[in-house]
Amino acid sequence: MEKEVKRLKDKGVNNIETVIRDGEAAYEIVAVAREKQADLVVMSTHHYSAMGKLFMGSVTDRVTKKSPCPVLWVFR
Repeated sequence: MEKEVKRLKDKGVNNIETVIRDGEAAYEIVAVAREKQADLVVMSTHHYSAMGKLFMGSVTDRVTKKSPCPVLWVFR
């Protein structure tokens, strides 16, 4: 994470805050977005098969549905 924060700061993005919480990932990400009144949530995501998504869902999907602000998906 530190590597990505440095890369973004080198590109002029200065308003970055790292938050570490314990709990269900999607719930905690949405909670932090609400608490911080975030303008945008950026998430890395993976390509899952349709069957994998059906049974497991995706943190990114759940955050996108519940987030109080836009969610940008970054495919890596």
